[in-house]
Amino acid sequence: MKHAEFKLKTFDGLKLFGQNWQPEDQTRAVVCLIHGIGEHSGRYVHVTDRSTKAGYAIFTFDLRGHGKSEGLRGHTPSYEALMQDISSLLEAVNKQFPQIPSFLYGHSLGGNLVLNYILRRQPHLKGVIATAPWLRLAFEPPAFKIILGKITNQFFPAFSQKSGLYTKTLFHTPRSGPLLRK
Repeated sequence: MKHAEFKLKTFDGLKLFGQNWQPEDQTRAVVCLIHGIGEHSGRYVHVTDRSTKAGYAIFTFDLRGHGKSEGLRGHTPSYEALMQDISSLLEAVNKQFPQIPSFLYGHSLGGNLVLNYILRRQPHLKGVIATAPWLRLAFEPPAFKIILGKITNQFFPAFSQKSGLYTKTLFHTPRSGPLLRK
């Protein structure tokens, strides 16, 4: 398995940290992986060994404000900015592997982004994988928080607040316990 790191430059000048793992032999397909909230591309290394042995290359990057990528933590200027970041990854992969089938894979927030990307952009891909996609909140936030968030967004759009997620257990194995702290 070959591993390499790379940078993606965004339309607004940020540098996003990326990495890829490729098979030693011929590449059958490329999987572009989009991680979940509070995660980073390195949390999916466990997927790379089996994937590369089966002939699949994995390309991923840290979303803006996550992991080793630039950007304010917990902030994106718009949902469209995230869509453009995914386009940048797919363009980079297509340049390197123009004749190889590509898949887009997202987990949790990444699943939300991947599904929206497919619906909005309708790219030419072989397939899409979305595991545990974040499609809606698990609970309705109190009305005052929604109102306060809308007001704050008008004056301080980069403001972020705690999500309540226990990020140390966002990714887990059967031994590590539940996804969220109770």
